[in-house]
Amino acid sequence: MTAQCRASCQDDETEICDYRDFALPCGNSDDKLGCKACANNDALDYAGTNYDICPWFCHTECELIGGVCRHECEMGEHVGLKPETCPFPKYCNCCKLDPKPTLSPRPTGSASDKGDPQIHTFDGFHYMYNGHSDCEYVLFEECVPRPSFTVLIRHHYLKEAMKMVVSEVSVVNGDRVTLIEDRLYINGKIHNILTPLILGNLTVTRDNAGYLRAKLDSKFTLTWNGKGRVAPVLNKSMFGKVCGMLGNADGDPSNDMQIPMPDGTLKLVAESDEFGDKWIVPGR
Repeated sequence: MTAQCRASCQDDETEICDYRDFALPCGNSDDKLGCKACANNDALDYAGTNYDICPWFCHTECELIGGVCRHECEMGEHVGLKPETCPFPKYCNCCKLDPKPTLSPRPTGSASDKGDPQIHTFDGFHYMYNGHSDCEYVLFEECVPRPSFTVLIRHHYLKEAMKMVVSEVSVVNGDRVTLIEDRLYINGKIHNILTPLILGNLTVTRDNAGYLRAKLDSKFTLTWNGKGRVAPVLNKSMFGKVCGMLGNADGDPSNDMQIPMPDGTLKLVAESDEFGDKWIVPGR
């Protein structure tokens, strides 16, 4: 099999950075810096029937999402949800490291979503999730068929900052109370945030630092800075009784990434993208 040195590979070629023990055509000469070694796709396809061609590829989409192209994933790895990120997916899988719980110093029952895209669950599990701009997510809720409360967040991509932030927080407890920066809405109607809001067992206030605090008696207290960071604290009576993007607060960070199934059960998953996407609120 041969490869050509080009500024960019043609449609019927794929870039390679390794080819067993043979030298690549671009070499390391200064006049060829930035060029690519491009191999014919038909030749690569044929080679894949006899050799492990996966280590030959470089600059793949798989690498961009933190994976490695392999014929078979190694122990401690799993096949990512996007197999097409490796060239010749019939031979190569995009292998990503299994997620490992990262414990934070915060106590059980305390969590945070910075929206940028770092999330700490109630049990201290830390994961990354960019999410989708302007979609609404279940941050946490009572984990029963008809929850008595649900806390929702909306992600929004800031072009100037080049990051995702939480643009609004909603508490649904019969009524829907939505916090947007320095504004507060009750069932879609604006409310004066300068005065405390008491709506049944939900109280919303604003402190001297400008932080909004929502307290649902015997359930949780939530603090939001109006610019992205959401920091809820669960009442002990709700430990192990919630679900959503912040996990279940049962004291075990290894089982936090559970998604809702059509039959009403929960399923543990390994990919943070799959986990976050399953908690999107349909149509919002």
